[in-house]
Amino acid sequence: MLNRKWLNQGLGVALGLFLATAVVVPLISDRTFSEGLRRGLFAAALVFVVYVIIAALKKEQRLEGSKDGGGDSR
Repeated sequence: MLNRKWLNQGLGVALGLFLATAVVVPLISDRTFSEGLRRGLFAAALVFVVYVIIAALKKEQRLEGSKDGGGDSR
């Protein structure tokens, strides 16, 4: 099972990077919005893939006092 914490964090980082690259950078530089969109989508996808790989490799930590006794019930 993939680690949800890392997936959520990766989604947030990818979204932030996309918005910064697609919207903010073209506003303050000489790039066009279409170029910013292309670069933003590529960068966001690359970052999200890295976070998915990390989530697949990391084990999800459980609290010791949980109802299922710390085992994986999924």
